[in-house]
Amino acid sequence: MKNELYLNKNLYGKKSIQEARKAYGELADIQLDSRNEYWVCSFFQCDYGEERTMLEFENYLIGLTNQEREQNDDDM
Repeated sequence: MKNELYLNKNLYGKKSIQEARKAYGELADIQLDSRNEYWVCSFFQCDYGEERTMLEFENYLIGLTNQEREQNDDDM
């Protein structure tokens, strides 16, 4: 569907996705589902349109994921 963002489970953790969903809670209704090797985020009622919101959400999520990896590397 046009309003779905597929995120590979090998790259993105559920915790980071939940954190990003919380941060975007005022901008869109984002539902999370699991389908095989993907997390699927479905976007509804987006203040700035589905396409733009999905792209910005993914960028934000990439940043969170990178931060999490850096923290894990520092712990080693």
